Amino acid sequence: MSHPWAHPRHRLPVPLLALALMGGVLAGCGGGSDGDGGDGGRAEPAAEKVDPQDAACRTQWRELADEVGDRSQDEHPSAIAGRWTSVSATLDYYAVSASASDCEKTLDTQRAQVTALEELSSSLRRYDVLYQHDRLAEDAAAYTPPKARKGTQKPPSRAAVRSALTTLQKQAPRAEKDQLAGWQQATAIDPTVKKSVAKTKKDLAFLSQESAAWRKARTAQRTIERGLRVAG
Repeated sequence: MSHPWAHPRHRLPVPLLALALMGGVLAGCGGGSDGDGGDGGRAEPAAEKVDPQDAACRTQWRELADEVGDRSQDEHPSAIAGRWTSVSATLDYYAVSASASDCEKTLDTQRAQVTALEELSSSLRRYDVLYQHDRLAEDAAAYTPPKARKGTQKPPSRAAVRSALTTLQKQAPRAEKDQLAGWQQATAIDPTVKKSVAKTKKDLAFLSQESAAWRKARTAQRTIERGLRVAG
């Protein structure tokens, strides 16, 4: 009896074998309909089209944002940095989402907020010991008293001015702590409401006058300013 393996095995004809191998290669590559390697020919989503008038409005918001800049990092209490954080967030939002339908009205409202906040900040600097120190520091460090003129008050000595500058630096954090409620109030109010602004100024003035640190700093500030004024 012959063994089963003695018979020759059936083989695919050469042309059919070639086709089978080719089909396997194509299947392994996962070829997409456009031959791009298997992503199914999915196209990138088209960019959103922005109405030209909306785009022009958003440009104005970006310009206002650039004008305001980043004031949220200013460490002077009178800068009201916390309030500028909110303003910057508003500007950034409208710079990418504003529409032309209410552009001018909304922009005018925000510009009024920015202007009022700048004016409030400026008016509160007189109570800000850290701001006064930084404002006077360079000139005070370079101060040299002029010769006293006959019949005029003797200018403060160089040592007196430098000592006064040190006093400002030392008393700044103490005064700020005493005034904390006033600075918090300034951050919370609507700066376009005159009644609220007036009350904030009055309350901060009261807290400052009650602060021994602020009074010492105020005296030191006057010494520096008098010396610089005489020195020209």
